[in-house]
Amino acid sequence: MKIKMIACSALAASLLAGCATEKQEPARLESQAKVVRADAEKTALAKVPGGTVKEGEIEKEDGKLIWSFDLTTPHRRHRECGARVGGK
Repeated sequence: MKIKMIACSALAASLLAGCATEKQEPARLESQAKVVRADAEKTALAKVPGGTVKEGEIEKEDGKLIWSFDLTTPHRRHRECGARVGGK
């Protein structure tokens, strides 16, 4: 019984540590980006006339930083638009 309790505690601790790291990741990536979120949003909106940003995130794909935005249009079409932002 104690072994199960210890195993569950260890699992819970590792999951919580993973969540904390995940929250710090976007801030770390933003600090490395050459383009701030507001400028990347403007670029994305220029590519999708009449679009509205629903969500946005910075991520690393193939070793490159990319701002990725989910946009909707008045016709309710959903598009994803990304912009490479380089790193410092």
